Amino acid sequence: MKQYSVRLSQNAYNDLESIYSYICYQLLSPGTAANIYNELLDSIESLKVMPKRVPLMKSTKEATSPQPPIPIIMHSAMQKNTRLQ
Repeated sequence: MKQYSVRLSQNAYNDLESIYSYICYQLLSPGTAANIYNELLDSIESLKVMPKRVPLMKSTKEATSPQPPIPIIMHSAMQKNTRLQ
């Protein structure tokens, strides 16, 4: 199967760091922060194969509209009994 290159913008990296920091320092759950951070990276990395399964946004309006949670992350967190407190 063909593999593609996945690149993140600086804003995407900043968002990942913000998510980690919030969970780690505001919710005081460094283990959960690390698990979620790694799950996000794994999900992003999985786009190397079949990237079109997650369509690109066509407009900035789509980027600002509420998005549903990523099922892979939610499912994985539930399987591991990871809960944010």
